[in-house]
Amino acid sequence: MALGSECDWLWPRLARRCVLLVCLQGCVEASKAGIAVNVRQPILASTNLQKANVSIRMIIRHGDPTDTLAAAACNHLQAAGGGGCSDSDHTVIQETLQKMVENFEVLSAGEQIVKQIQLGWDLLLSWRAPEEARLQFVAAAAKYPDSMFLLRELAAESMLANLLPRAGDDGYKLYWGSGGSWGHLTPPTPEDHSTLFDAWAAYATVRFQRPQSSLREQESGLLEAGLPPHGFIPSGEMQANDGNVGLLGLVFEHRLRHDIELFQLLQNMGLLSASDRASDAIQAYRSALESAPRETNGLLRPTQEQWHGMYPFYNRRLYVHPSPRSDHSLLSPASALKIELRRTPTQTASQAGGFLATGGVLVVDNILTPSALQSLRSFLELSTIWYQERGSYLGASLSTGLCSPFIAQLAGELRSLFSEVLCDLPLAHVWAFKFAEGEKGVDMHADAAAVNVNLWITPDSDNLDNSSGGLTIFDAAVDATQDNFRQYNSEEGKPYLEDKVNKSGGNSVSVPYRQNRAVVFDSARVHATQPLSFPSQTVRSRRINLTFLFGARGTYCPLRRSVHALLKDNAVHSGAADPSPGDAGTVTTKPPTAEL
Repeated sequence: MALGSECDWLWPRLARRCVLLVCLQGCVEASKAGIAVNVRQPILASTNLQKANVSIRMIIRHGDPTDTLAAAACNHLQAAGGGGCSDSDHTVIQETLQKMVENFEVLSAGEQIVKQIQLGWDLLLSWRAPEEARLQFVAAAAKYPDSMFLLRELAAESMLANLLPRAGDDGYKLYWGSGGSWGHLTPPTPEDHSTLFDAWAAYATVRFQRPQSSLREQESGLLEAGLPPHGFIPSGEMQANDGNVGLLGLVFEHRLRHDIELFQLLQNMGLLSASDRASDAIQAYRSALESAPRETNGLLRPTQEQWHGMYPFYNRRLYVHPSPRSDHSLLSPASALKIELRRTPTQTASQAGGFLATGGVLVVDNILTPSALQSLRSFLELSTIWYQERGSYLGASLSTGLCSPFIAQLAGELRSLFSEVLCDLPLAHVWAFKFAEGEKGVDMHADAAAVNVNLWITPDSDNLDNSSGGLTIFDAAVDATQDNFRQYNSEEGKPYLEDKVNKSGGNSVSVPYRQNRAVVFDSARVHATQPLSFPSQTVRSRRINLTFLFGARGTYCPLRRSVHALLKDNAVHSGAADPSPGDAGTVTTKPPTAEL
């Protein structure tokens, strides 16, 4: 039995009257694991419990009896086939829960608020539990009703709560049949992209709004309560566990250098006025860059005073370049496209079908019209939306403001162009990476989607090695329905992917970098960024890639069927009566996993 181990878990869709959150290994309905304890108190902490092939997410609130929770956990383990608990197991669980409570209670009131808010975002963005998430924010705001920070966080959460899918439908309201077949419970519409992007844009506008006064003037109550200055910086992560640098009060040196260069460029171009305080931002960032204590791996730990100085500017929409829809197509006409299907002799077939059926990688040059390419470059190079920090690059996504009408239009046109493999798959995600001065790209990984479309936009003249700088796509692929997403998208999962690559012979398709090139491939295939030779002499010469992910994992177009046909098949296999079309609206979905 292990406590605190990582696993994928689903937050039940029903009323939040539960203490146990059951992992996908042996998924169980909420009612079978439920127990009502203090359901209107915010959650203090959570942990994972794993035994045999059963994993449970446990939560604890103010006043919850740890012995009751431990007993409920053991009862569920027994019912789910995990073997129950020995007396010592029960004691370990109870002591762990008690320690979690004690660790929370020793925090200052301000630090408790930070934990409460962070857990709220985790509940909404990672686990799709909007009511539980809102409770975290409402409870915090009730304690400090004058806090603009908490009111903005609550408002931002509310904007997303009705848009994001609840846990259990994999984000797309799917029904899963046998043999990997699937169907849309609610067929997507052409307006879905615009609705999705509009909601994320409203969220970003509220959450990353630049404060009009200093932190001391605006948040004196929370500061006195012990909330550290960096705790007021809104996170740009799509999921709370994607990156925790900012939560720890750390910052990468390359982030500060990038932002200073960008602020200077915007100031020189007249895009930031005196009222935008670009000079103050540059001064605050330089102070941290030059004198903040150095940590390892290029990290700095700014002092509290330095965080006070950066507070009005860090992760803020100081400037977002106009990026409207175009009256014209963003994609080049067919006569201008250069299309090549690349594959290795050993690559097996892909369930993605269409032009990817033989296991190839589609490479399309001149994908965007010249005017569309320039518009996209200006939006990505000039907008202050790069809030996701990694060791060698910065990231932007829907959750940071990468959600303009132009990007929504581009997603729709790409789906039409590559309809053989994208059919009516919904857009699962979109992100962009802007790389630092080094040679390191993104390590070996696979993505939680059906099909990837990657675009590269930085001029070829900024790449010193035209034989590299792109993508290597290996023959090896993860199992879209079985493999754990975190198993192949974390540092700990790297040996797992390397083993898959070695077992497949290490064969790969190499696609060097070219500006205005699109690369389309099965998302389950293992891939990695090639070594980079972009000297980044200016902030506009950094390598930028834009990635669109379509469909949930395993939702390949050739496997798509009508829900009625899937229900009929299931009824035949189970011996039940032939379902009516109306049954589709009441079916319980059970996707392979729950990620966006």
